Amino acid sequence: MRIPRHATCRSTHDEYRLTRDLILLQEPWHGRIGVDYERQSTEAESVKMGTVNHKDWVVIPPISTNEPYDVVAYVKKNHQGWNVTHRADLISHPSIMILQAMTDKEYSLIINLYNLSDNSVARLLSTIDLPSDAKIVITGDFNLHHPDWSPDNKNEKVGSKNLVNWMRTNDFTLLNKPGETTWFRRSQSSTLDLTWASNNSLNSISYWGVREDLHTGSDHLPITWTLTLNHNLIPPSLPKYRTEDDLYTPWSKAFTSLLTERWTFPDYISNEETFLEVTNIFHECMIEASNFTLQPKPPKPKPSFWYNNLCRSGVKKVRCSRRQYKLEPNKTTLQKLKTDTTKYKRTIRLSKKLRAAEFANKVTRDNIWRLNSWYRGA
Repeated sequence: MRIPRHATCRSTHDEYRLTRDLILLQEPWHGRIGVDYERQSTEAESVKMGTVNHKDWVVIPPISTNEPYDVVAYVKKNHQGWNVTHRADLISHPSIMILQAMTDKEYSLIINLYNLSDNSVARLLSTIDLPSDAKIVITGDFNLHHPDWSPDNKNEKVGSKNLVNWMRTNDFTLLNKPGETTWFRRSQSSTLDLTWASNNSLNSISYWGVREDLHTGSDHLPITWTLTLNHNLIPPSLPKYRTEDDLYTPWSKAFTSLLTERWTFPDYISNEETFLEVTNIFHECMIEASNFTLQPKPPKPKPSFWYNNLCRSGVKKVRCSRRQYKLEPNKTTLQKLKTDTTKYKRTIRLSKKLRAAEFANKVTRDNIWRLNSWYRGA
């Protein structure tokens, strides 16, 4: 999908977080987002420029420098079965970028562009060496008028004619409906934002539309579409079962109990349909019995970094004294339990102090912020 204009960046991410995987913007906000420090002979401050970030999305700019750019892409972080990469090897330009959406079976190219007033970006499009067999979608703000998408607009220029001729020559189809508004300002409106698809990708694109209901303040309306990529099904991971010999008896009892509850068949099975039904029940009972009796125990939590052998020895003594007191509850065993408990607590306090001192001694001026991770146990 594509959402024009920087004014919708932050709200766009929150609104589409659960339903969209890719957001394409034109004319995004670009400004100071941080500071870089280059420690060489002196500490020099360098301003870091960029666009809006969001915790749920990965931002992909068209160029890697601090220079401003006219297009940007956002890819949702949590997704499976596909990925998106920036094809800077095909072109590296602030106003046009090519993304490759890929699965383990096929890929498609998505071109996001902002055509400048001099029509230079549209002309640049024709110079890119695109793979001839690739499924390609070209979308963006073209800033051009032509009867194919603006039938009431007579302001047709040479640039729009050349664009249409190039698209037709290279087997691209326009997905816009003629006359459907994508840009408005006061009493003016026009169709400036276009989506073209190569003919071999038309079967993979669906639900294209201008979405007035998703408008969030820009003078351009959002456009959404769905690109379907085929991929091989990933087999589900098999559960890990425990196989100790002493678990055979409880598993056997559970399996027999489940099978007895569900067995409604005669001793002799005479037809294929009944046989298949019996095998399914056998399989279901085996899985349920295994899930009930053979599931691995959850891993033990990792001990705190200050917990050493002295602490382990201390807790063993406390547990031993507690068991002894339960067996022989008298003043002697009670006093032994209190003494071991007090020693154990003292050992913990000493261990924490020693570990904190060791941690602080390793901190230098270059990694002083490591002290901030002390409370997390890093």
